[in-house]
Amino acid sequence: MDKAVLYRIYVADNTGEDWVDPEPIVQRYFQGATFLYCYGLYKGISESSVIIEIIAGDEDLQNVVHLAGDLKVLGKQESVLVTRQSVEKMEI
Repeated sequence: MDKAVLYRIYVADNTGEDWVDPEPIVQRYFQGATFLYCYGLYKGISESSVIIEIIAGDEDLQNVVHLAGDLKVLGKQESVLVTRQSVEKMEI
């Protein structure tokens, strides 16, 4: 198994007129990602959200930060949460 990093980007899924599809934005930086559509709470208010999971390496942190910034600006978000977790990957 190979060492890898699981990055997760949590962002509101604003489905109104200002909605921005995250997939083409993610594709600017990465060739693979998983999109998990869910509900969350932000400052006590329920909202539709999307969690974007990307398996990459430590060297991809800058791309993750730029991606999160793009999602924040284009989606008119107050904030975007990014988490990082060391994992082992096994491609079959």
